[in-house]
Amino acid sequence: MSRNSYNMLLDYTLKLYSSPSCPQCHRVRFVLSEKQLDYDTVKVEGNNKPSELAEINPYNSVPTLVDRGIVLYDAGIILEYLDERYPHPPLIPADPMTRANFRQALYHIEVDWYSQLKKLSSPSKRIADSARKVMYEILMSNASSFKKHRYFWDDDFSIIDCSIAPVLWRLPSLRVDMPTRSSHPIRRYTKRIFERASFRKSLEHADDARKEI
Repeated sequence: MSRNSYNMLLDYTLKLYSSPSCPQCHRVRFVLSEKQLDYDTVKVEGNNKPSELAEINPYNSVPTLVDRGIVLYDAGIILEYLDERYPHPPLIPADPMTRANFRQALYHIEVDWYSQLKKLSSPSKRIADSARKVMYEILMSNASSFKKHRYFWDDDFSIIDCSIAPVLWRLPSLRVDMPTRSSHPIRRYTKRIFERASFRKSLEHADDARKEI
């Protein structure tokens, strides 16, 4: 590790290596903004990666968070760390059983929602069209969750909302139609989230796919 990289690890300023188009990076920025944390952003675009990233992250990937000597490079781990390290406002339930169910829901979002988001960007029309159909079905199957509570998990804003929002934000540009049946609760939910000050702030380092909020 170079001396500059070592000194960076000792810095007390939060630093996030983030790609403007990456939804995983976006969810981390959303949580950082929700907790009103000051942080420096190192923009990583395509293969144009800063040399120190490979020195501190063996996968040379984003998002990568540096905080007081610790380096984290998985979005899920980063989000849990931020909630434990900076607990106000809390974004994960405190009760062990509720927290386990909450993490299970996050797992489903990661496996189902984010996997389809990758396929929606595929150059293959067959793969992208299939992903649109699956994404539509995911939205339909979760329509009751958008309707039942103010936020996706319950009436309190959480990391689940920070994880869903980057997906919902990108769907129009990926030509995923909002379900016609039971669409009003989903539309109200997206409007509520997209108008949130922390979400707007999270877009400061996002791509230009959508700006019309």
